[in-house]
Amino acid sequence: EGCDFRSLLLDPDTVEGIAAAAGIETHRKRVSEDPVVCSPSWTQQFDRFHRRLEEAGPSLELESELESWVTGFLCRKGRQEELTASVAHPAARRAREYLADHASRKISLEELAIESGLSRFELSRQFRRAFGMPPHSWQMQVRVDRSKDLLKAGMAPGEVALELGFSDQAHFTRTFKKATGYPPGQLGREFRKIVQDRLLD
Repeated sequence: EGCDFRSLLLDPDTVEGIAAAAGIETHRKRVSEDPVVCSPSWTQQFDRFHRRLEEAGPSLELESELESWVTGFLCRKGRQEELTASVAHPAARRAREYLADHASRKISLEELAIESGLSRFELSRQFRRAFGMPPHSWQMQVRVDRSKDLLKAGMAPGEVALELGFSDQAHFTRTFKKATGYPPGQLGREFRKIVQDRLLD
């Protein structure tokens, strides 16, 4: 009766670059001989990622997610070396500073790699090891932190979303609520109430 499928073609050099940055040994012959991963959760994860890529096109978030997905796949096929936490790589610090300076702008992983002086794959690895999250997640954290000040200053959530580079107010609300546990409008209302109560006192 036919079937539906989604495919993603990756250049072998791209895969090997991701593997090298993550300290994973790859064996092309071994992977080609055992190409199927039977996992409903992985199927769902790939499907969601592929649909988002299809709708939105490449972005820092999706590029980071792709590298995480490929790394996870290769860990099933190869051997990952032990990585220990260390002082943040200078390039990771440069990338973090660049993200902070341009927090409201859409930045690609390629642009961030050029600014930091590392390959995209190595930067992703060093950044995650130094700060515990991929570059996109850190950028979103900066945006949420800055949004709190704007909300307390009386700016409406829709204006904050536009100011900080979110795609729309709904995107901002989802991100803010995920990070704080409550919607952005609530912060503004509660802060204004605290200020009013203090004035009345």
